[in-house]
Amino acid sequence: MVNLFQNMLLKDSQLIGQGNAVNYVVDNGPGFNNNIVREIVKRLKSSLIYTPALKPQAKPFIESFFSVMRKQFFKGWTIFDSDGQAHIGIPGYYAKRTAADVGVNLQKEARLTVSQFKDQLHRYLVEYSNRSHGQTNRSPTEMWNDSMHAHHHVSLQALPDYEAMAPAFNVFVKQGSNRLDKRGSVRLHGHDFASPDLKSLFQQISLYKDKSNGKAPKVAVHYNPFDARTVSVTALIPGENSHKEVLAYNRDLDPDAERISYEELAGLKPKSFGIYSDYAEPPRGKLVGDVDKLRKPKYSNKSKRSGTKAASFEENNTRSLSAEARVEQSHLSESHSASLPDAHTALTQREAQQANEGPPSDWTQSKKTKKNRKRRDNSQW
Repeated sequence: MVNLFQNMLLKDSQLIGQGNAVNYVVDNGPGFNNNIVREIVKRLKSSLIYTPALKPQAKPFIESFFSVMRKQFFKGWTIFDSDGQAHIGIPGYYAKRTAADVGVNLQKEARLTVSQFKDQLHRYLVEYSNRSHGQTNRSPTEMWNDSMHAHHHVSLQALPDYEAMAPAFNVFVKQGSNRLDKRGSVRLHGHDFASPDLKSLFQQISLYKDKSNGKAPKVAVHYNPFDARTVSVTALIPGENSHKEVLAYNRDLDPDAERISYEELAGLKPKSFGIYSDYAEPPRGKLVGDVDKLRKPKYSNKSKRSGTKAASFEENNTRSLSAEARVEQSHLSESHSASLPDAHTALTQREAQQANEGPPSDWTQSKKTKKNRKRRDNSQW
């Protein structure tokens, strides 16, 4: 959810809609209903509006868009691979999962890498934003531009983009003892953070440091896991009974570095991604995309075949095999089956024997016994 709020303040050259809303209308799920989200919205100087549980109609616009995206993107988007083969819908996409899909490993069934999926999603959003809407006959981009000219002072606050609001997302607290050293720096996740303001803060409270052990004063370090460029350091000013918050910068990164997570700095794959891209391609006017190559699923739900080549339709017809003989023939393996004429002869003899013996003896059982047998067979199916 932190990454979601960040994306609402981001934009690129083709997806220009961004800004900090006056009110955020969200559902009541645990992803939104928590102290982290409430603190972010508070620091953004906005308000949260929670919709009632099981009431999707309380936020109709986003629910309507989700429906459109499922139809146009997840089910209707056409992807051309490097061989020119067209794939309708996102390969490996499962709609609402049923009981039959419980054992499916979605990660192993995926046909697109994360970067490929991001690229296709971005292309779809560009196409969607530049297509005329059925009711307004105008594209979302045109509607956004008109709204910004006419109602900017009403619909959006006068707060710029993410870069100006980045400190608002420093809401996670480093646990344990955090101390501000005399150089005016703090350490977090293996990185040193410092700034002139932080050094001034140390000088302001250095007279009140713990003289019993000579340690530097304690401070609270707040950070954003998706942006390792800055941290917010909060300290209690002795004698004033108030807290002061100071921004510090990562010494291991350039001042103009792009946003990067702590996981990426550690060489790990991030858990969350943005939807924006520096790669700009003009809208094609079609719901199509392309990839170099689709990845192969790591496994298939299909059962393994024995490897025995089954007789063709024409071969079975020339041998005049009965339906039962054809079924029996398809089940025979190379190692345990006789030659085809012998198998045919054995099946023909079995049919003749059953015809001479008449119906099985259990046909004469009572109706109650037959009913129980039928119920048992149905339960097995």
